[in-house]
Amino acid sequence: MALSFTAYDYNTGTVSSATSLPSASIPYSAGQPITVSVSANGSGATISVADTKGLTWNQLVTNSSNGEPVTVWYAIPVSSGSTVVTASATVASWMSMRVTTYQNAGTPRSLGASGTLAASTPFSLVVTPTSSGSALWLIANDFNAVTGAVTTGSGMSSYNEYNSGGGHVDTIILGPTTNPLTSAANFTLAGTTAAGTAVDYVAFEVPFVAPPGIPVYYFTA
Repeated sequence: MALSFTAYDYNTGTVSSATSLPSASIPYSAGQPITVSVSANGSGATISVADTKGLTWNQLVTNSSNGEPVTVWYAIPVSSGSTVVTASATVASWMSMRVTTYQNAGTPRSLGASGTLAASTPFSLVVTPTSSGSALWLIANDFNAVTGAVTTGSGMSSYNEYNSGGGHVDTIILGPTTNPLTSAANFTLAGTTAAGTAVDYVAFEVPFVAPPGIPVYYFTA
């Protein structure tokens, strides 16, 4: 069996900002991670994540080099169920949130990558996956709201883009075109930022973990 995921995308829309952004009710499985990536344009805003089932949320990686944060959180529930996830900002912001649930996955890990990319700049991050079948993600947050703030490099795809309009925020979720990966070979997360904009980014991996085997019982006469 392979790692699989289901993503749910939410944003505050094109004409208003808010201090909280709720999801719809999202199902999840026991022992399987849920990741929540959030970006905002509120200068100096701090982002937190909570849900209606009281899951324990761990901040995986955050970056606000330009004062407008992009952050990733995760939870690993002990039992199956469904919940409403809410991202909150300390400053009214245009926000984008992706909630992703996984199957056959282990604890997410930061790829040690966060920072700011200048305008018109190619970038590359060589990743050695924890295991064959991992999912890799790079979240890029453009505070100048240039649509298409990042173009993808070889073997990369854009999975979602949210542009608030009005020059507020543009968020792009990038990953390998084949995601999860099919091997544990090094993979390069790569792309190029657009002219006239700087981009804050974070990157993380969700590793594949094989499910427990089916027990075999032996009977003797």
